Amino acid sequence: MLGFLPAGADLSFTQHERATGTLSAAGLAGTARVDVRLPSVRIFGIEIGGGGTCATASPTVLALAATGFTREAGGTVTGVYTLPALQGCGPLTPFISAVTEGPGNTVTLTAAPGTAGQAGGS
Repeated sequence: MLGFLPAGADLSFTQHERATGTLSAAGLAGTARVDVRLPSVRIFGIEIGGGGTCATASPTVLALAATGFTREAGGTVTGVYTLPALQGCGPLTPFISAVTEGPGNTVTLTAAPGTAGQAGGS
């Protein structure tokens, strides 16, 4: 955090709406809108915020891609996203939001065979 403070956070993603994309011989390309929750935010291992109401103020858009991905084998899907402003993270919400929101975040997902394109799938 701030480039020098040891910090950590737990994140969870909840599907906001059905993901869209294409699956071809080249792989998978798609977009998913998700709500991001932060149940725990820590500095020096000390909890400074988070909780059941700590979440992005608006859905996050994940740009997803995978090469060599098939419905039969599944595969590893990677994505990038911009984290929107946070709300409901406790008294330090403005500080936590200021140091966490922004572009350049990454996510790696492992999709099981046969789940691509199904409701609740990858």
